[in-house]
Amino acid sequence: MSFEEDYEDVLLSIESAIMGFYQADPSLIDTEVDTVFTWLVKYYQAKSQGRSSSYPQPKGTSANLLLKVQGICDIFVGDNSLTVKQEEGEIQLPVKIRTYSEMVECLQRLKSSVKLWTKKDGRQGYLNFVNRFIK
Repeated sequence: MSFEEDYEDVLLSIESAIMGFYQADPSLIDTEVDTVFTWLVKYYQAKSQGRSSSYPQPKGTSANLLLKVQGICDIFVGDNSLTVKQEEGEIQLPVKIRTYSEMVECLQRLKSSVKLWTKKDGRQGYLNFVNRFIK
C-alpha cells in the first residue's frame, strides 16, 4: 500500500478540517496553512522525544486554524477522543491511534503538497486544489 492509502484517514480528516475553515473564511491562504503544519511538525516531534515544544505559536488566522487542525491530530495520536452524544449518553468512536512520529510524517506530506500547489498555482493553489476533492 502507498503512504496515502495507509494514512488516508488522517490525511483526509486534516484536509477536511482545513476545507471547512477555508469555506468559512475564503481569505485563508496557503502560507497560513503551511505555518500551522510547520508548528504541528515541531510540536509532535517534541512530543515524540518526551519534551514540550518551545516553538512560538502562530498568530491571527493561523492560530485559529491551528486549534481546528490540532484537535483532529490529537484524536489520531490518542491525546483526545472522538465522542458522539446520543440519548443514551456519549459514545466514544473508534479511531486507529497513530504514533507522534507517524503524525509528523503525515504533516510533512501535507506540507510538501502545500509547497507544490502554492508554487504551481499561487497563494491559494493548495486550498483550491484540495477544495476540488473535499467539499
